[in-house]
Amino acid sequence: MPAGDDEVSQNAIGLSRQSGALAFATTHWSVVLEAQGESPAAQDALETLCRTYWRPIYSFVRRQGAGTEDAEYLN
Repeated sequence: MPAGDDEVSQNAIGLSRQSGALAFATTHWSVVLEAQGESPAAQDALETLCRTYWRPIYSFVRRQGAGTEDAEYLN
């Protein structure tokens, strides 16, 4: 899922750029709750969460000093 560090993904949950920095948008807890379990809907919700939060978590880990491979692994 890696892309350029300067890219910002936007989707239903979304990210926002505040003061030039990526910020987490409001969490849709209904998606978090839906991601529990083994149903197809749970798998879809989990994929949505992973796609939404991968980039900001990866960026945070990189800013903490982790290398590219380590940040991808930790994420």
